[in-house]
Amino acid sequence: MAPRSALPEPVIHVPLNHIARSPKWETEKAYEIWVEELPPGLKRSNVEFQLVPNCPITNIRSLPPSEQPTLDREGYQILHSPFAEFEKLGLSSIEHLDGDEGKRRAMRTYLASMTEKLRDHYDGVKAVCFDWRVRKYAGRAYDRTPTIPVAAVQNATPASGEVRERTITAAFNVHGDGSPNNFKRQLLYLLDPDEQRELAEKKYRLRLIKYADVSLLLPFCLFVAPPCLQAATQFGMWRPVVDVETGPMAFCDVRSVLEDDWEQVDKVFGDWVEESMYLKHNPAHKWYWLSNQTADEVIAFAIWDSEKPHDMSAGVAHSSFLLPPHLDGKVPRQSIEMRLLLWTEPSHSVK
Repeated sequence: MAPRSALPEPVIHVPLNHIARSPKWETEKAYEIWVEELPPGLKRSNVEFQLVPNCPITNIRSLPPSEQPTLDREGYQILHSPFAEFEKLGLSSIEHLDGDEGKRRAMRTYLASMTEKLRDHYDGVKAVCFDWRVRKYAGRAYDRTPTIPVAAVQNATPASGEVRERTITAAFNVHGDGSPNNFKRQLLYLLDPDEQRELAEKKYRLRLIKYADVSLLLPFCLFVAPPCLQAATQFGMWRPVVDVETGPMAFCDVRSVLEDDWEQVDKVFGDWVEESMYLKHNPAHKWYWLSNQTADEVIAFAIWDSEKPHDMSAGVAHSSFLLPPHLDGKVPRQSIEMRLLLWTEPSHSVK
């Protein structure tokens, strides 16, 4: 077999797990119930998945500089951030995070540093990390019906911090992290009354951004500019703790996704309901991945944008996927994912 450094080819073809296109969504809303015990006769979910074979996924490393993805255009971007400084603090592994105070301190330092990096890179006036997770790849097959790990969320609430220190597996269904309505509801408790008023008056742009793989509920704010200058966003950030050899992430170019391609789904927990989204297959979708992603490479992608507050397609569809056997490595993926709010000036294009 050729050395991994020489692989993979510019485009690979892999199966991706989508929610099935079904006429029942015209009369039913998709749902999943994430509680341990169900009332008699109640189905845990009405969601059905369609495993679509041979989906083409382009390797980002094969693209010329002018076609490298950007947050404003494709909805996601690769950022360089050396991980060695955090390894020195003891964050070389996410194992046993919930029982190691040293790792907890290192994680707090990491989250603060990466939030500041996001704010500075995109010329933000303020950035807040409001959620994080740690994930580890576990060998599994694609699900035809949802597999719901109720033990992981039992007795948890949206504000409970302890669940974020538990390692959860990678998600192998093509999804968005939440619907526009869900994020707008979140902003009611994430923003103070003045920030909510300023957002309604469009005095700033707010985006939700995710660092692809990290998420904890941390209400720290690094810098505040005058509200009249602010424009804000929700983001996600995802970073592997070890080089990715199994279960990498695929990202879909937001320009290739139609509003009708999304199906909203209610995820029902013990005492709250959140509205998420699954993606239906469309041959026009353009998928990308970063081969052999290292711990120094972080992926940031958009989740919600105040300048497109009602658009499901403003959020980036993403999923873990199984590599072809000749590309699959041996080291399980470990990763940290963060969700952040980023305020920028109105109609400000990020770099």
